[in-house]
Amino acid sequence: MVLYLIIPILIILFSKKINIKKMTIYDYIILIYMILICGLRYNVGTDYQLYTRMYSNIDIKVFSDTEFIFKQIINLLNNFNLNVYVFFFVIATITISLFYIQIKKQSNFPATSLFLFVCLGYYALCFNTIRQTLAIAITLVAFKYIYDRKALKYFLVIIVAGLVHTSAFIMIPIYFINRININKKNLRIIFLIMILGLIAYNPIFEFITLHIDKYNSYSNINGYTFSKAGAGTYVIMIFHIIIVFILIKYKNLIEQINEGNNYYIILATFSLFFYLLSLSNTVAVRPGYYFSIYLVFALPNLFKNIFRNNYNKSMIIVAILFMGYYLIHLISFNSMLPYTFLLLKQ
Repeated sequence: MVLYLIIPILIILFSKKINIKKMTIYDYIILIYMILICGLRYNVGTDYQLYTRMYSNIDIKVFSDTEFIFKQIINLLNNFNLNVYVFFFVIATITISLFYIQIKKQSNFPATSLFLFVCLGYYALCFNTIRQTLAIAITLVAFKYIYDRKALKYFLVIIVAGLVHTSAFIMIPIYFINRININKKNLRIIFLIMILGLIAYNPIFEFITLHIDKYNSYSNINGYTFSKAGAGTYVIMIFHIIIVFILIKYKNLIEQINEGNNYYIILATFSLFFYLLSLSNTVAVRPGYYFSIYLVFALPNLFKNIFRNNYNKSMIIVAILFMGYYLIHLISFNSMLPYTFLLLKQ
């Protein structure tokens, strides 16, 4: 666990050095360390064995419908006779670098955003569901094209992400929500849609898992749930709901810093639907990560405003709170413990 805790500690120690847009030597130290821990792991992560089998058997029926770009990455590495450990290292390098660079570019307070990226559990995603996590990182690249109203570039990047993991296509409608304002009327509409979605979820999920072969593994005997929620899931859901409602409450305040905050709050609000679904099926939270990732941009703006008179002391409390949340992720999810270095495997 110490290996994972070193990352947020390094970010805190180097915060003044990395809290700028430009990459510094301190950024490279943190980035390389994050890549090495993720890329040189052995049998760490819930999907490690799945991707090990996929890499060696990409052409068999069970893996043949793997998304085009991800399959091509595997085929390219296989053509050079590189083993699966190189595959994990390459994917970790691409994914974590994309996240890190986009956070540096897009955040008003990069150090805080990087700290939240780790402590909110997004770094942990790089150990699991690695196709989807790479797709999420790619969709961050597309986000700037919403500001610039460059629809073609936005959709092209989303298509690339969708060819890594199909779930990324959920971001296509996001280009058109820029004029939605978080007010009482729109919140009622959003929450009504969420309630209807929650009601419709079970029969839709049952139909999908029973009739589409690639999703059969996500159902259990009764066809409804792949994984029941434990205590950790409830803690994370409640924590997430509290954060989103605090953002909504202080919306006007943080919009003064960055016009993108309205987007961030809308996307974070949408993510609540998937966090609520996770109570009946923990896998259902995964599409929500495309939306909740923008908390790493919105929350630093919130902290800077509401703690303006006592910022440093308040951020110590915030850091402790989110480190605790990070520990819950490490202990409860993603099969990240115990950690084994590839070079030290038996």
